[in-house]
Amino acid sequence: LRIKRGGVCGELNFFLKRPQRFSAKAASDCHVYILSRAKANLMRDRDPDLYVAIQTALLKSLVLQVEDSLGGPPISGSFVLDDDDDTTESFS
Repeated sequence: LRIKRGGVCGELNFFLKRPQRFSAKAASDCHVYILSRAKANLMRDRDPDLYVAIQTALLKSLVLQVEDSLGGPPISGSFVLDDDDDTTESFS
């Protein structure tokens, strides 16, 4: 698995609260930032807006990885946001 510039790894296990079970080796010089569960919880308590911004960025990264693995962006259509009501969202 190659991680592109600005990419992240381990976010799925982070969100699912699973242990990380991989190692990595840099192919070139790089900067690595580690966000531990304890530091994330501290950030959530001290700066909820920053916590939500980072959480949103990680989720977007995960969605882009899934999109890339499926061969491109999703097709146009609609989906149900909540099974308990009739709310739908359209996208194109």
